[in-house]
Amino acid sequence: MGILAPLALAALPLLAVIVALYLLKLRRPMAPVGSLHLWESLTRDREANSLWQRLKVSSLLLLQLLALLVLILALARPWVPSTEAVGRHTVLVIDVSASMGATDAGASGSKSRLRDAQEQAGDLVDAIPPDGTMTLIASAEHASVIVPATGDKARLRDAIGNLHAQPTGTDMTEAVNLARVLASRQANSAVWIFSDGAFPEINSKSEAVPAPLHFVAVGRGSANQGVTAL
Repeated sequence: MGILAPLALAALPLLAVIVALYLLKLRRPMAPVGSLHLWESLTRDREANSLWQRLKVSSLLLLQLLALLVLILALARPWVPSTEAVGRHTVLVIDVSASMGATDAGASGSKSRLRDAQEQAGDLVDAIPPDGTMTLIASAEHASVIVPATGDKARLRDAIGNLHAQPTGTDMTEAVNLARVLASRQANSAVWIFSDGAFPEINSKSEAVPAPLHFVAVGRGSANQGVTAL
C-alpha cells in the first residue's frame, strides 16, 4: 500500500480545528441585572460552553470529522497493489491489401479473406472489458490508425465493417512498428494482427513489441496473380 500525494496528509491538523471549535468559549457582553432568577437558563448555557468543559461527542461532530478525514484521504490518493488486469488495451491490425479481397478457391460461400478477418475481429470487439480500449490499424502500402484508443464498441464495429481491400501490397513491418509504439503507451496491452500473408519479420520483431503479439492467418495459401504493369 502507498500514497500518491503524501502532502495532502498535512491537512490532518484540521481535524483538531473542528474539535477546537466545539470547545471555544462564547463571549457575551457584561451587563448588570437586578435578579438572576430569570437568568438561570442563560447561566447554565454559559457553563455548558465553558472552555474547559468535557467535550460531548455528538453525531454532528462525528460526521464533520468523518467528512474531513475522507476528503483528506481522497486528496492523498492511497493505493494498494492488485493482480487484476485493469484497463486492457488491444491494438488491432487488419491487412487491407489487394490479396485480402480474394476468395479462396474451393471455399464454401463467397466470403473474402477480409470479410473473414472482419468477423473474427468483431469477436475481439465483443470481448473488450468494461474498462478496456481498442485501437484499429489498417495495413496496406502504409499503416494508418483508423480508430484511436476507445471503448466505444459500436464505433469500432462500424470502422471494421467499413474496411475495404486496397489495390496495393502491405508493409506489415510499418504496421508492427506503429503497433509497438501504441502498445508502449498503455500498460496491459496486446497486439492482434489479421492477415493472409506470411511475414517472417513479425517473429523477429515480436520481442521488440512490449505486449503479447497474436498473428491470425486468414485464407488459404495460394499463388497470387495480378496485373502489375500495363
